Amino acid sequence: AAGPSAAAAAGGSNRGAPGQALQAPPQQRMQQLLPGGGAPAAGSPPGDGDVDMAAADSVVAPIILHNEREPDLTKKKVSDFLHAHSAYELIPESGKVVLLDLDLPIRQAFHALHEQGIASAPLFDSHCGAVVGVISASDFIHTLRRLRNAVSSGSNPLSEAEMDAHTIRAMREECLLERVPPKPLVYVRPSDSLARVVRTLSAHKCSSA
Repeated sequence: AAGPSAAAAAGGSNRGAPGQALQAPPQQRMQQLLPGGGAPAAGSPPGDGDVDMAAADSVVAPIILHNEREPDLTKKKVSDFLHAHSAYELIPESGKVVLLDLDLPIRQAFHALHEQGIASAPLFDSHCGAVVGVISASDFIHTLRRLRNAVSSGSNPLSEAEMDAHTIRAMREECLLERVPPKPLVYVRPSDSLARVVRTLSAHKCSSA
């Protein structure tokens, strides 16, 4: 009687083993499926709840792709673009050129620039029939400073009529008397390449031509 009971008991224990394996925790079931009887291999990731201190202490260096020829390639692309386009392409299709006469009163010139929404305009001298310079916002600031200095020094300020009669030509002549001559005209042709335009602006240290 003891033999069959022992065999039954042994058979029942064998039949219960799969059921026990299915009821085991997920981590234990995973270890049972691994080769070598569930023993984790060396270097395998830690189980649930474990902290891999080696991975936490290691710092992954960023991967930087650097081409030593990149600055030269960029310069070449910019140079090719500047040589392939002309100054004429910068002119808007619906744009217009505001030309001011050298004998125009400064106040009217200021209002003209303000109404046109521009910061500077070329100056035309009817005496020689050519463009001789450019008037910009800095010229008006210079005129306002001269008027303020005249008032602070005690001299008689200009009246409304005198201010209306004070022309751009007179302002330029006063600058010559003060040994502050106007800057020479810097210009480029519409057919000039953008590379030539950049060289011209850089050589004369100006922002427009």
